[in-house]
Amino acid sequence: SDCRRARSWLEARGLEYEEVDVDADRDAAARVRRRAHGNLTTPTFDVDGTIVVDFDATALAAALGLPPMRR
Repeated sequence: SDCRRARSWLEARGLEYEEVDVDADRDAAARVRRRAHGNLTTPTFDVDGTIVVDFDATALAAALGLPPMRR
């Protein structure tokens, strides 16, 4: 459900993103585990080298240089 929420959040802002299936891509799964302290936590974002583990709208907005979205 966090992946669905993240997709909706990104799409509501008109942002392009690349989605990677960590179940199908072993290298991507290994990268996520390294960034998430050994856990396969999804979604995990890499925004120009800034890593955001799990969907945290405030942290993701900050990494993207955007204000948080109001509800």
